[in-house]
Amino acid sequence: MSSLKYILAVVLLSFFFHKMTIKYTSDFIYSKVKSKMLAQSNILENELRITPFPAEDSRAVVMPNPDFAYVSMFYDLDKGPIYISGLMPDSTYWSVALYEANTNNYFVKNDQQFDTNELDVIITTQKHPLTKDSRHLVGTLVPSYYNFHLIKEGLVPIGTELIKSPNEKGFLLIRVLSTKKSKQEKDEIVKLMEALQVRQVIR
Repeated sequence: MSSLKYILAVVLLSFFFHKMTIKYTSDFIYSKVKSKMLAQSNILENELRITPFPAEDSRAVVMPNPDFAYVSMFYDLDKGPIYISGLMPDSTYWSVALYEANTNNYFVKNDQQFDTNELDVIITTQKHPLTKDSRHLVGTLVPSYYNFHLIKEGLVPIGTELIKSPNEKGFLLIRVLSTKKSKQEKDEIVKLMEALQVRQVIR
């Protein structure tokens, strides 16, 4: 009986240390990668980084595809939700993906699923609960400050995508495909990416 208890204890301890190793190793890697990328780009958390159509050997994006433009952001929701708004291309593929610090992909949605070229999303956590408001229909064509003040009051207007992050820290990645691969199309895509707005809603 004592041998069985010993074996059980060893198994439980092994499982515990395995979980702890995975957690802290992924957190360490995330922290190192984040620090390096932010330093290279000279930006802070909750600020967008634009990588327009990187070369195949670029190190700015993991396994880059030169047919895509990328927008990325390390976010921290400790002080409040993050509100992102702007216009996206209306005739090509694009997607929004969100990752936890351990690289788990908890949200992904493409242009067909959004069914509009108006990007209007709010990322929050349980710490900062928001309520969907049926009284206001607001999109990015309406001044974004109006959306912002509604969200600051704890309301999410119709048309705004409410995304609940499992944790306060994570990573955002937006990808936009250049279908024509022309300089004109790529310049237009980059212009839209540079016009995207991100604000933290401190309530």
